[in-house]
Amino acid sequence: MNAFTWPLRDAMAPKKQQRIEVRPERVRGWSAKVVKTTQTFGAAKEASIINVSKSGVLRLRDEFRENRVLAKLDMRCNFFGPEEAAVLAPGLQGNRCLLELDLRCNEFSDQGVQHLVEALQHHLTLQAINLNTNNVGDDGAEALAGLVRTSKTMLHLHLRYNHISHSGALAFANALQENRTLLTLTLGLNDVGDVGTQGLAEALLTGSSLTHLDLGSNGITSNGAMELSEVLRQNFPLQKLELRVNRVRDYGEASDGGCGPEHQPPPSRPLCQCSA
Repeated sequence: MNAFTWPLRDAMAPKKQQRIEVRPERVRGWSAKVVKTTQTFGAAKEASIINVSKSGVLRLRDEFRENRVLAKLDMRCNFFGPEEAAVLAPGLQGNRCLLELDLRCNEFSDQGVQHLVEALQHHLTLQAINLNTNNVGDDGAEALAGLVRTSKTMLHLHLRYNHISHSGALAFANALQENRTLLTLTLGLNDVGDVGTQGLAEALLTGSSLTHLDLGSNGITSNGAMELSEVLRQNFPLQKLELRVNRVRDYGEASDGGCGPEHQPPPSRPLCQCSA
Protein backbone atom coordinates (compact mmCIF):
# COMPACT_ATOMS: atom_id res chain seq x y z
CA MET A 1 0.00 0.00 0.00
CA ASN A 2 1.34 3.38 -0.95
CA ALA A 3 2.04 5.92 1.75
CA PHE A 4 1.32 9.59 1.60
CA THR A 5 3.16 12.44 3.23
CA TRP A 6 2.27 15.70 4.89
CA PRO A 7 5.15 18.19 4.60
CA LEU A 8 4.94 20.32 7.72
CA ARG A 9 6.77 23.48 8.76
CA ASP A 10 7.29 23.76 12.47
CA ALA A 11 6.28 27.03 14.08
CA MET A 12 9.43 27.15 16.16
CA ALA A 13 11.72 26.59 13.14
CA PRO A 14 10.10 28.16 10.10
CA LYS A 15 13.08 27.49 7.82
CA LYS A 16 13.17 23.78 8.60
CA GLN A 17 10.69 21.44 6.93
CA GLN A 18 9.61 18.25 8.63
CA ARG A 19 8.06 15.47 6.57
CA ILE A 20 5.80 13.09 8.43
CA GLU A 21 5.01 9.87 6.62
CA VAL A 22 1.62 8.39 7.36
CA ARG A 23 0.81 4.79 6.54
CA PRO A 24 -2.82 4.61 5.42
CA GLU A 25 -5.18 2.04 6.88
CA ARG A 26 -8.11 0.80 4.81
CA VAL A 27 -11.50 1.11 6.42
CA ARG A 28 -15.06 1.06 5.11
CA GLY A 29 -16.40 4.26 3.59
CA TRP A 30 -17.98 5.81 0.50
CA SER A 31 -14.93 5.56 -1.76
CA ALA A 32 -12.85 2.65 -3.00
CA LYS A 33 -9.73 3.81 -1.18
CA VAL A 34 -10.27 5.10 2.33
CA VAL A 35 -7.58 6.39 4.68
CA LYS A 36 -7.94 6.77 8.43
CA THR A 37 -5.22 9.06 9.80
CA THR A 38 -3.95 9.50 13.32
CA GLN A 39 -1.55 12.37 12.55
CA THR A 40 -2.22 15.90 13.82
CA PHE A 41 -0.91 19.25 12.65
CA GLY A 42 0.43 20.15 16.08
CA ALA A 43 2.26 23.49 16.06
CA ALA A 44 2.78 23.54 12.26
CA LYS A 45 1.88 26.80 10.53
CA GLU A 46 1.88 25.29 7.03
CA ALA A 47 0.63 21.91 5.83
CA SER A 48 0.32 20.15 2.48
CA ILE A 49 -2.14 17.29 2.23
CA ILE A 50 -1.01 14.99 -0.58
CA ASN A 51 -2.83 11.95 -1.98
CA VAL A 52 -5.23 11.68 0.93
CA SER A 53 -8.21 9.58 -0.06
CA LYS A 54 -11.66 11.11 -0.34
CA SER A 55 -12.94 9.74 2.94
CA GLY A 56 -9.80 10.86 4.75
CA VAL A 57 -11.34 14.33 4.89
CA LEU A 58 -13.50 13.19 7.82
CA ARG A 59 -10.41 13.17 10.03
CA LEU A 60 -9.13 16.40 8.51
CA ARG A 61 -12.40 18.16 9.21
CA ASP A 62 -11.96 17.74 12.96
CA GLU A 63 -8.34 18.86 12.73
CA PHE A 64 -9.30 22.09 10.96
CA ARG A 65 -11.98 22.89 13.50
CA GLU A 66 -9.70 22.49 16.51
CA ASN A 67 -6.47 23.89 15.09
CA ARG A 68 -5.42 27.37 16.26
CA VAL A 69 -2.06 27.88 14.51
CA LEU A 70 -2.31 26.58 10.93
CA ALA A 71 -2.03 29.57 8.55
CA LYS A 72 -1.45 27.95 5.13
CA LEU A 73 -3.27 24.84 3.93
CA ASP A 74 -2.45 23.20 0.60
CA MET A 75 -4.86 20.48 -0.61
CA ARG A 76 -4.20 20.70 -4.35
CA CYS A 77 -4.61 17.72 -6.69
CA ASN A 78 -6.65 15.46 -4.41
CA PHE A 79 -9.62 15.42 -6.82
CA PHE A 80 -12.05 16.31 -4.05
CA GLY A 81 -15.61 16.92 -5.26
CA PRO A 82 -18.83 18.41 -3.84
CA GLU A 83 -19.21 15.56 -1.35
CA GLU A 84 -15.80 16.17 0.16
CA ALA A 85 -16.43 19.93 0.18
CA ALA A 86 -19.57 19.36 2.26
CA VAL A 87 -17.53 17.33 4.76
CA LEU A 88 -14.67 19.84 4.95
CA ALA A 89 -16.92 22.89 5.26
CA PRO A 90 -17.79 22.59 8.98
CA GLY A 91 -14.11 22.27 9.84
CA LEU A 92 -13.20 25.34 7.83
CA GLN A 93 -16.10 27.23 9.36
CA GLY A 94 -14.78 26.56 12.85
CA ASN A 95 -11.21 27.55 12.00
CA ARG A 96 -10.15 31.06 13.05
CA CYS A 97 -6.51 31.29 11.95
CA LEU A 98 -6.26 30.19 8.30
CA LEU A 99 -4.78 32.79 5.92
CA GLU A 100 -4.27 30.88 2.65
CA LEU A 101 -6.31 28.01 1.21
CA ASP A 102 -5.00 26.25 -1.92
CA LEU A 103 -7.59 23.94 -3.50
CA ARG A 104 -6.45 23.98 -7.13
CA CYS A 105 -6.82 20.89 -9.32
CA ASN A 106 -9.78 19.36 -7.53
CA GLU A 107 -13.32 18.75 -8.79
CA PHE A 108 -15.43 20.92 -6.48
CA SER A 109 -17.67 22.34 -9.26
CA ASP A 110 -20.41 24.86 -8.45
CA GLN A 111 -21.99 22.75 -5.73
CA GLY A 112 -18.72 22.22 -3.87
CA VAL A 113 -17.83 25.91 -4.11
CA GLN A 114 -21.20 26.84 -2.64
CA HIS A 115 -20.48 24.58 0.35
CA LEU A 116 -17.11 26.26 0.84
CA VAL A 117 -18.49 29.79 0.55
CA GLU A 118 -21.19 29.04 3.11
CA ALA A 119 -18.48 27.92 5.53
CA LEU A 120 -16.14 30.84 4.83
CA GLN A 121 -18.56 33.76 4.59
CA HIS A 122 -17.93 34.82 8.18
CA HIS A 123 -14.23 33.88 8.28
CA LEU A 124 -12.22 36.68 9.86
CA THR A 125 -8.67 35.92 8.66
CA LEU A 126 -8.71 34.25 5.22
CA GLN A 127 -6.71 36.26 2.66
CA ALA A 128 -6.25 33.97 -0.37
CA ILE A 129 -8.17 31.19 -2.12
CA ASN A 130 -6.90 29.23 -5.13
CA LEU A 131 -9.61 27.34 -7.06
CA ASN A 132 -7.84 26.98 -10.38
CA THR A 133 -9.00 23.95 -12.40
CA ASN A 134 -12.10 23.02 -10.42
CA ASN A 135 -14.94 22.96 -12.98
CA VAL A 136 -16.36 26.14 -11.47
CA GLY A 137 -19.17 27.72 -13.51
CA ASP A 138 -21.32 30.81 -13.16
CA ASP A 139 -23.21 29.59 -10.08
CA GLY A 140 -19.94 29.02 -8.24
CA ALA A 141 -18.62 32.36 -9.44
CA GLU A 142 -21.71 34.13 -8.12
CA ALA A 143 -21.26 32.46 -4.75
CA LEU A 144 -17.62 33.54 -4.61
CA ALA A 145 -18.59 37.05 -5.70
CA GLY A 146 -20.87 37.21 -2.68
CA LEU A 147 -17.90 36.26 -0.50
CA VAL A 148 -15.77 38.98 -2.11
CA ARG A 149 -18.53 41.54 -1.57
CA THR A 150 -18.67 41.01 2.19
CA SER A 151 -15.08 40.04 2.99
CA LYS A 152 -12.86 42.52 4.80
CA THR A 153 -9.73 40.38 4.55
CA MET A 154 -9.72 38.72 1.10
CA LEU A 155 -6.69 39.78 -0.97
CA HIS A 156 -6.26 37.15 -3.69
CA LEU A 157 -8.75 34.96 -5.59
CA HIS A 158 -7.58 32.58 -8.33
CA LEU A 159 -10.04 30.97 -10.76
CA ARG A 160 -8.07 30.04 -13.88
CA TYR A 161 -8.99 26.98 -16.00
CA ASN A 162 -12.71 27.00 -15.14
CA HIS A 163 -16.02 27.54 -16.96
CA ILE A 164 -16.98 31.08 -16.00
CA SER A 165 -18.88 33.11 -18.62
CA HIS A 166 -19.84 36.78 -18.79
CA SER A 167 -22.55 36.10 -16.19
CA GLY A 168 -20.03 35.09 -13.53
CA ALA A 169 -17.74 37.97 -14.52
CA LEU A 170 -20.58 40.45 -14.06
CA ALA A 171 -21.20 39.03 -10.57
CA PHE A 172 -17.56 39.80 -9.73
CA ALA A 173 -17.94 43.25 -11.27
CA ASN A 174 -20.82 44.02 -8.92
CA ALA A 175 -18.84 42.70 -5.94
CA LEU A 176 -15.79 44.81 -6.81
CA GLN A 177 -17.85 47.97 -6.58
CA GLU A 178 -18.32 47.28 -2.86
CA ASN A 179 -15.06 45.52 -2.00
CA ARG A 180 -11.99 47.61 -1.11
CA THR A 181 -9.49 44.90 -0.16
CA LEU A 182 -9.15 42.47 -3.11
CA LEU A 183 -5.82 42.90 -4.92
CA THR A 184 -5.72 39.93 -7.30
CA LEU A 185 -8.44 38.33 -9.46
CA THR A 186 -7.31 35.72 -12.01
CA LEU A 187 -9.94 34.59 -14.52
CA GLY A 188 -7.65 33.36 -17.30
CA LEU A 189 -8.85 30.47 -19.50
CA ASN A 190 -12.56 31.05 -18.93
CA ASP A 191 -15.23 32.50 -21.24
CA VAL A 192 -15.71 36.04 -19.97
CA GLY A 193 -15.96 37.66 -23.43
CA ASP A 194 -16.56 41.33 -24.21
CA VAL A 195 -19.71 41.62 -22.09
CA GLY A 196 -17.99 40.39 -18.94
CA THR A 197 -14.93 42.50 -19.70
CA GLN A 198 -17.04 45.64 -20.04
CA GLY A 199 -18.67 44.97 -16.67
CA LEU A 200 -15.30 44.46 -14.99
CA ALA A 201 -13.93 47.62 -16.60
CA GLU A 202 -16.85 49.68 -15.30
CA ALA A 203 -16.32 48.24 -11.81
CA LEU A 204 -12.62 49.13 -11.85
CA LEU A 205 -13.47 52.71 -12.72
CA THR A 206 -15.50 53.05 -9.52
CA GLY A 207 -12.32 52.96 -7.41
CA SER A 208 -11.57 49.26 -6.98
CA SER A 209 -8.43 48.25 -5.05
CA LEU A 210 -7.53 45.58 -7.64
CA THR A 211 -3.85 45.65 -8.72
CA HIS A 212 -3.74 42.44 -10.82
CA LEU A 213 -6.44 41.25 -13.25
CA ASP A 214 -5.91 38.17 -15.43
CA LEU A 215 -8.29 37.86 -18.41
CA GLY A 216 -6.04 35.82 -20.69
CA SER A 217 -7.71 33.46 -23.18
CA ASN A 218 -11.29 34.64 -22.65
CA GLY A 219 -12.49 35.36 -26.18
CA ILE A 220 -12.08 39.12 -25.74
CA THR A 221 -12.03 41.24 -28.91
CA SER A 222 -10.82 44.80 -29.48
CA ASN A 223 -14.19 46.08 -28.25
CA GLY A 224 -13.56 44.65 -24.78
CA ALA A 225 -9.96 45.81 -24.85
CA MET A 226 -11.05 49.37 -25.55
CA GLU A 227 -13.10 49.34 -22.35
CA LEU A 228 -10.03 48.20 -20.43
CA SER A 229 -7.84 50.88 -22.01
CA GLU A 230 -9.92 53.50 -20.24
CA VAL A 231 -9.25 51.69 -16.97
CA LEU A 232 -5.50 51.83 -17.60
CA ARG A 233 -5.75 55.59 -18.10
CA GLN A 234 -7.83 56.30 -15.00
CA ASN A 235 -7.39 53.45 -12.51
CA PHE A 236 -4.06 53.99 -10.77
CA PRO A 237 -4.12 50.94 -8.46
CA LEU A 238 -4.23 48.48 -11.42
CA GLN A 239 -0.62 47.49 -12.11
CA LYS A 240 -0.90 44.22 -14.04
CA LEU A 241 -3.47 43.37 -16.73
CA GLU A 242 -3.12 40.05 -18.60
CA LEU A 243 -4.82 39.71 -22.00
CA ARG A 244 -2.77 37.01 -23.68
CA VAL A 245 -4.42 34.75 -26.31
CA ASN A 246 -7.44 36.94 -26.99
CA ARG A 247 -8.74 38.54 -30.21
CA VAL A 248 -7.29 41.98 -29.57
CA ARG A 249 -5.65 44.06 -32.30
CA ASP A 250 -5.34 47.71 -33.32
CA TYR A 251 -8.11 49.33 -35.33
CA GLY A 252 -10.73 46.87 -34.16
CA GLU A 253 -9.36 43.92 -36.14
CA ALA A 254 -9.75 40.53 -34.53
CA SER A 255 -6.59 38.69 -33.67
CA ASP A 256 -5.65 35.55 -31.81
CA GLY A 257 -2.53 36.99 -30.14
CA GLY A 258 -0.25 35.39 -32.72
CA CYS A 259 -1.74 31.88 -32.78
CA GLY A 260 -3.16 31.95 -36.33
CA PRO A 261 -5.71 33.65 -38.56
CA GLU A 262 -8.67 32.53 -36.51
CA HIS A 263 -9.22 32.79 -32.77
CA GLN A 264 -7.95 29.65 -31.11
CA PRO A 265 -10.02 28.18 -28.27
CA PRO A 266 -8.35 27.83 -24.89
CA PRO A 267 -5.97 24.85 -24.76
CA SER A 268 -7.30 21.58 -23.40
CA ARG A 269 -7.79 21.69 -19.67
CA PRO A 270 -5.12 19.56 -18.01
CA LEU A 271 -6.01 16.89 -15.53
CA CYS A 272 -3.96 18.79 -12.99
CA GLN A 273 -2.12 22.13 -13.23
CA CYS A 274 -0.49 21.87 -9.82
CA SER A 275 2.15 24.43 -10.64
CA ALA A 276 -0.21 26.94 -12.27
